[in-house]
Amino acid sequence: MLIVGGGPAGLATALTVARAGLSVCVLEGSTYGNRRIGEHLSPACQPILEQLSVWPRFAAGGHIPAVGIRSAWNRDGLEDRDYLFSAYGQGWNVDRARFDAMLARAAVEGGVRVWTGARLVDAHRRPPRWVCRVTTSSRDLTARVVVDATGRSAAVARRFGARRRNADRLVGLCAWLRRGEAHSVEPSRLLVEAVPNGWWYTTALPGGRLVAVLLTDRDLAPPGRHACFAFWRRALADTRHVRGAIGRDAVPVAFDVRSANSCVLDEPGGAGWLAVGDAALAVDPLSSMGVRNALSAGIAAGTAIGRHLAGDGDAVPAYLASVTRAFQTYLAARRDTYDGERRWPDEPFWRRRQSARA
Repeated sequence: MLIVGGGPAGLATALTVARAGLSVCVLEGSTYGNRRIGEHLSPACQPILEQLSVWPRFAAGGHIPAVGIRSAWNRDGLEDRDYLFSAYGQGWNVDRARFDAMLARAAVEGGVRVWTGARLVDAHRRPPRWVCRVTTSSRDLTARVVVDATGRSAAVARRFGARRRNADRLVGLCAWLRRGEAHSVEPSRLLVEAVPNGWWYTTALPGGRLVAVLLTDRDLAPPGRHACFAFWRRALADTRHVRGAIGRDAVPVAFDVRSANSCVLDEPGGAGWLAVGDAALAVDPLSSMGVRNALSAGIAAGTAIGRHLAGDGDAVPAYLASVTRAFQTYLAARRDTYDGERRWPDEPFWRRRQSARA
């Protein structure tokens, strides 16, 4: 089996399939040194990490324990939502590159071939197998199943004819900063603040860093990375809580614009292939469910593939149907969450979401 993409979804799929005794190779375009978004994990991730047998590795990884979320949503002041009554007690603020690299090491030790700096060049189906050309191999690879775990780009699925259905145009204007002496970001909490043109989140990261992200619609931000950074700085000055939490002397060390929209594939699978994680179904960061969903989807996809290859003709169709159901359930929850912010009904960002509720 060939998995294209070595993030949480792809690696959870690989770990699950490898346990079933199947041969699997993961292609990861990076070497796990690049900056990655998705730094807050909810307590619900712990049983999933335990199921993947990587919990001890994660617990020893130096991530920052998080006791809850502090938000200014439909209010000027802050409200705390604690994890105290969660069965697992706390969440975590993580370095995503470190987290993904940990999963990759676990996969390798579990018998998975993980090729970093590798990309899929071409794939042709010669039933019952695929013949795949890869940048780092002089020989074609063959696989009975190809898994698209390439994230929101869904690069493999789109090559196979699938199309993305986008529910919105959300983007994240992301700045990574060194923590200054004046910052007041509480390491144990994720801070969320709604503003007229979207919403912000900021949190402490391991290694004395912060991340501060403005989520807005693509057309509400100017084109071009430099113009977006200037827009981010102006928008930061207009926040009530985030600017104070970051501190005046926090130093930006990197900035990027990342897609953050809610989307689903019209066909999350076909003959000999399926999509998993953000490639199949991507959610708004406001849900704080991106990594958790990716890991759970990887386990579900890996289980379905194992059963399919063992002769269960219903396993993959059931997985594909679950993707569509999950997206509809998510959209209802997303509607209810945005419905909770009523201060700026005439602003385009909020009006669009109110229109979606009508």
